Order: sequence, then structure tokens, then C-alpha cells
Amino acid sequence: MGIAHLRSSQSAVFRAGQAALDTRVGLLLTLSLVTSGWLVAEAVHAYREAHFERARRFYFGAIGMGLAFVGLKLHDYSSKIRAGH
Repeated sequence: MGIAHLRSSQSAVFRAGQAALDTRVGLLLTLSLVTSGWLVAEAVHAYREAHFERARRFYFGAIGMGLAFVGLKLHDYSSKIRAGH
């Protein structure tokens, strides 16, 4: 309710914010989070079935996706800072 009120009372600010968003980066951020969550779930499943090497690979994949998320987020923030946002 609060966001809806702010959006209606400050619509120009919200439109400017939306214009500054890069939907491609947003998509990649979302995919990296979803993929890392899936990889952790698979790792837990493999570990419970005593497939330890497989679990280890899934965990390292999740760590990789987490690092990709951090890299993308840093890129996103630096782009916004350079643009003056």
C-alpha cells in the first residue's frame, strides 16, 4: 500500500527510476539467483543420497552463480553511479 501511494504521489520520480533500469541486467540477476538456489537444492538432495562428489559439484556451481550475481550487481551499481543516479 505504501509503495502504491508513493508511486501515485511521485509518479515522475518512479518513471525516472524505471527508465534507469536495465532489464537485461535484471534478467541476468534473477536467473543467477534462481539457478544458484536450484543448484543448492540439488546439492542437498545429492548429499542426502550419499552422492558426495555430485553434491560438491552442485555446491561449487552455486558458489559460482553467487559470484556471478555479485559481479553483475557491482557492474549494475557502477553503471548507475557513472550515469549520475
